[in-house]
Amino acid sequence: MLTRFVRTALLALLLVPAAQVAAAAAATSGAPIEINAIASLTGYAAFLGAGTTQAITAAEMALNAEGGVNGRPIKFVVHDDQSQAQQDVQILNDLAARHVPVIVGPGLVSACGAMLPLLSNGPVDLCFSTGAHPPAGSYQFVMGVPSQDQIAASLRYLRQRGLRKFALIIPNDATGQDAGRVIDSVFALPENKELSIVDRQYFSPADTSVSAQIARIRGSGAQALIAWATGAPFGTILHGIQEVGLDVPVLGGAGNVTYATLAAYASLLPPNTFFPTYPALVAPESIQDRGVRRAVTALRTAYAPLGMQPDLAAIPWDAAHIIVVAYRKYGDGLTAAQMRDFVTSLRYTGAFGAFDYQAHPQGGLGTNTALVVRYDKDQKTFVAVSKMGGEPR
Repeated sequence: MLTRFVRTALLALLLVPAAQVAAAAAATSGAPIEINAIASLTGYAAFLGAGTTQAITAAEMALNAEGGVNGRPIKFVVHDDQSQAQQDVQILNDLAARHVPVIVGPGLVSACGAMLPLLSNGPVDLCFSTGAHPPAGSYQFVMGVPSQDQIAASLRYLRQRGLRKFALIIPNDATGQDAGRVIDSVFALPENKELSIVDRQYFSPADTSVSAQIARIRGSGAQALIAWATGAPFGTILHGIQEVGLDVPVLGGAGNVTYATLAAYASLLPPNTFFPTYPALVAPESIQDRGVRRAVTALRTAYAPLGMQPDLAAIPWDAAHIIVVAYRKYGDGLTAAQMRDFVTSLRYTGAFGAFDYQAHPQGGLGTNTALVVRYDKDQKTFVAVSKMGGEPR
């Protein structure tokens, strides 16, 4: 059964004006070039998959209106991984047997990790999980700011606001353990030598309450809380904060920066809740980089017919543009090896930042791209509280 988020996304796509579809079709002709994408259309991560579908549709229409690939239209084929890593492996094996050159997605760190060992000879995978850590030279690339850079920008913002003592609460699963290691590495940076983690608390993603952990954090003297969890576990933390009455700034996990997630938890969000994210989510006038500002404006223009604003799930927009640029260079005979070499040397200014895979191998984006936002519950939008890189505005 489709989730409410997926039903909303599909309804929005049906309401795209026919004139826009016709204009895109008129700009291209011939058999379409298919680009395969993996998204969680069902399962616990369907809230991300719905946004992925929206972004892919907006990008497909915009790129075809620009002439597609040398006059031929592009067509995205979206495969549902059901939010299960084993499904990603199965989909990958099928696509690899067909010698496709590139795959867009998936969005979960467990899925990207499960696919990585199978990519030794391609296809190229443009993974959306910033918690993935593909080795340099591999066929997997991350389409976003790595988690360590997101946290570095966030700590820069909080540090410059005068905060020094932090508490940490994270899930005790593999993803949470990896996040803990990343957070420790950022605290070890010279610029953060005055900062300390005064309390650490863990919980199972299946737990329904973390009030006991939050109570211990309240007694620790922490001036801010890093609540690095996504989706339902993040909601569990918010319930605990409300129940205990903890009143300190909260840094939430970057994966929560979708309208669906924050609308669901809006009543629980403390006033000083912040998230690291990308320029694409904020008003263009908030962005100092002119090239990125133009790209964000183009993204928002493409989203307007959907009656929506872009959020974290819009990251396929830049991936789609990068793939089409590669096809325009190599033609429809594009190979996985050509695609890997193309991305490895790529510099591209997109709505999510200025990608430079030479400076940031396999990642493309760094700390100077991340910015810190808060969610405005009344306006239902994201507001930049920092400049790109984390310095307070």
